[in-house]
Amino acid sequence: MKTRDKIIREAKRQLNEQGFDRVSIRSIADAVGISPGNLTYHFKNVDTIVYELYMELVEALSASIQEFQPHKLSTQWFYEQTVKNYRVMWDYRFLLLDFVTVTRKNRQVKDHFRQLVAMRQLQFRMFADQMIANGIMQEERVAGLYDRFIIQTIIFSDAWLSDALVHFDEFGDRMFHFYADLMVSGLVPFLTEKGLEEYRGWKASKNDPPFRGYPSILGKM
Repeated sequence: MKTRDKIIREAKRQLNEQGFDRVSIRSIADAVGISPGNLTYHFKNVDTIVYELYMELVEALSASIQEFQPHKLSTQWFYEQTVKNYRVMWDYRFLLLDFVTVTRKNRQVKDHFRQLVAMRQLQFRMFADQMIANGIMQEERVAGLYDRFIIQTIIFSDAWLSDALVHFDEFGDRMFHFYADLMVSGLVPFLTEKGLEEYRGWKASKNDPPFRGYPSILGKM
C-alpha cells in the first residue's frame, strides 16, 4: 500500500475512534511510522485529509444513486438503498458526528456540502416524481409538500447516527435497519393503495416484531 493510502486509512481509523478534535498530524504519522514532515509532504494538515475522506464518502453514496432504475423504484428499493447507505456512513462516522466542527474549520467541506444538498434535493424530487408515475405515491395534495418532506428526509439522513450512538449499545445491521425503517415509514402517508400493498407485502415478509420504539428503552420496560 502506498504511503498516501496508509495515511488516509490510519487517519480514518483515528478520526472514527477518537473524534476530530483528538487527531493530529503527529498521531497519524506515529501510527503510520513516518515523520510529521513526511506526512505533510502528502497532506498539508488534518483538514486536507478530512476533505479527502469527505469526498470518498460523497463518491461512495453517489455510486448507490447510479444504481437507480426507474421501473424498479419502490418503497422496498428505498429501504434497501437506505440500509446500504447507512453502512457506508458508518464507515465514515466521524464526519456525521463531528460535522458542525468540521464545517466550521473547513470551508471547502461546507461549500461542497451545500452544493451537494442542492443536488440531493433534485435527486430526491426525481425519485418522488417517478414513484408518482409508478403509481406508488399520491399526487402532491398541497403545493410544496413533497419538497418539505425531502428536506426532512435529508435532515434525518444527516442526523440519525448521533441518535443511534445514544440509543444503541451494539452497532451493526440491527441499528441500520432500525433507522432505515423509520426513514421509509415517513413515506406511508403519501402512498397510494398500490404503494401501501407493496409496502405491507415486503414488511410482512421480513417477519419483524411489532415496532415499539428504541431497543434501549424496551429493554427496561
